[in-house]
Amino acid sequence: MRGFRRVSYNPNSMICVKFSDDMGRNEEGVDLGGPRREFLRLLMETIVRSPMFEGKENSKNLALYSTALRDDWYYIAGRAIAVSLVNGGPPPNFLSPVIFSLLVDGVANPVLEDIADTELLEKVRKIL
Repeated sequence: MRGFRRVSYNPNSMICVKFSDDMGRNEEGVDLGGPRREFLRLLMETIVRSPMFEGKENSKNLALYSTALRDDWYYIAGRAIAVSLVNGGPPPNFLSPVIFSLLVDGVANPVLEDIADTELLEKVRKIL
């Protein structure tokens, strides 16, 4: 989050990744793509595990998380996903078909099973 908020961050520039050890010293090596891909893999793992998403492992929907909404985490996560795609990192294959359809087509046809909150799902089923 901190890196994507930096004034010096430029999404049009190629990412160059340097990993550091526990003491903060840069590890030796030149980024020929491997460290960048590893960083992007870790980035996507962090995004999918965040409280911004909920649901089954490979079918995540957006969760209403007030801190993320207030601090623009959803926007930054979107930028991070775009950076991963543009730089040859992993795709957001954790998104539900509904979210993917909304992003690509602007249309979605959600079903009851898309409700991740089991308590809410049961209440909706009762009402129906």
